[in-house]
Amino acid sequence: DTNKIQSKLLSLLTSDKKNLFAVGDDNQLIYGWRGASVENIIDFEARYPNTKIYKLEENYRSTPQILDVANNLIVNNKKRMDKTLWTQNNNGPLVELVSQYNDSDEAKFVAEKIKDYKDEFKLSDFAVFYRTNAQSRVLEDQLRKNKIPYKIFGNISFYDRAEIKDTVSYLRLVVNPEDEVAFDRIINMPPRGIGAKTLQKLKELKNNENLNHLDLITKALESKFFTKKVESNISRLQDGLKVFKDNLKKNTSMSESVESFLIDIGYQEYLNDDDRIENVSEFINLIAEYEETFNNGDLLDFLNTLSISSQVDSLDGHDESVTLMTVHLAKGLEFPCVFLVGLEDQLFPHIRTHDNGDEIEEERRLCYVAITRAIKRLHLSYSVYRKIFGQTMPSSRSRFIDEISDSKNLLRLDNELNQNDFDNESNKVFHYRFGKGFIVEARDDDLGEDVVLVQFDSGHRKKVFIDDLEEA
Repeated sequence: DTNKIQSKLLSLLTSDKKNLFAVGDDNQLIYGWRGASVENIIDFEARYPNTKIYKLEENYRSTPQILDVANNLIVNNKKRMDKTLWTQNNNGPLVELVSQYNDSDEAKFVAEKIKDYKDEFKLSDFAVFYRTNAQSRVLEDQLRKNKIPYKIFGNISFYDRAEIKDTVSYLRLVVNPEDEVAFDRIINMPPRGIGAKTLQKLKELKNNENLNHLDLITKALESKFFTKKVESNISRLQDGLKVFKDNLKKNTSMSESVESFLIDIGYQEYLNDDDRIENVSEFINLIAEYEETFNNGDLLDFLNTLSISSQVDSLDGHDESVTLMTVHLAKGLEFPCVFLVGLEDQLFPHIRTHDNGDEIEEERRLCYVAITRAIKRLHLSYSVYRKIFGQTMPSSRSRFIDEISDSKNLLRLDNELNQNDFDNESNKVFHYRFGKGFIVEARDDDLGEDVVLVQFDSGHRKKVFIDDLEEA
């Protein structure tokens, strides 16, 4: 992972004697977005004509089955040197590929598999890889539910990320205008020109007038408390809060209301970072999941549920824990059992590649890195549906899956599951509140005899009473 400037520097340093020894793997160059160039390896022999090349193709880590899948993938790259990994290691189990209905079911699958392997592996033997940081949320939730200790390598827990704390603080303030901690966090987030002195004066005004924090904003604006620039920013916040509360009163979807609110106050624009925006999107997905589960739930109930579900204290202090990380951070590491989740187009390869040939090749190298981290067992998975900003959208399996499908060492357990499996004419129904949809086979143990799971055309998936359904 060297860039063009480093390559030129090497050329200058070796211009006289051409004495240079280099070690690298063109199949593992995954930092092109930082300026690294695969051409530095590919063109090495051309720049140094008397180069002797030694191929290090024997692998001492993985099973032959894992390497075969990796080789089937990376051979699709055009910008690479010809080499094929092999090993003298003993044979292992086939690489397993599964599909799940959605990302929550995918996370449940991972948690269940980890429990199934408790006699074969220690918790520290497991790693779960994903393409984007936002994907950790559903995995964290499921691991906590199953009381499986985990750690996030190179990052912090989903609920501890700044943008999630900001969003939660906004919601807490709407529910409880007396929440001083929430007010202090959001009043200048995004930056509105409120410094420490202004904040202190605001608190004095609050105490003198005996106001809650939302009324304080109104009072400060009416009394021309702020400079004109700050006043404009605070007015935008006040307008956003009013529209948000009105939407909640009108029973507008809570997830949609939160998304609109964050846009209205300029928070999404302020983030200006794909990873952080994806984290906010994932939080909105969490709200949408809550709405699907609790038809009559409100914002206060959601926050109470969140407070309980996001607690990790009971899992702290464990020497043994499952490792969660993005694939980029996995380079150079190894684990006896690896789960690679979210193998869907637009996710892996990422939507940011825009089908650019060079960027798709880097995504393929990234997938290759993930696969070759596994020592004994490798599980690949994708979801048929995935939420984006609270809306359930159909997903397409990654093109990388098609590229490894010819491997005799890939056990495909995904063929029985596709979108059509959930769309049966005989199961089509109509709900007086949620509209048209179709009954999904009940798989949750907590569904009673009078309750069914319905996938609605709106994208929502809800548990409803049979008596509330009509034939569509």
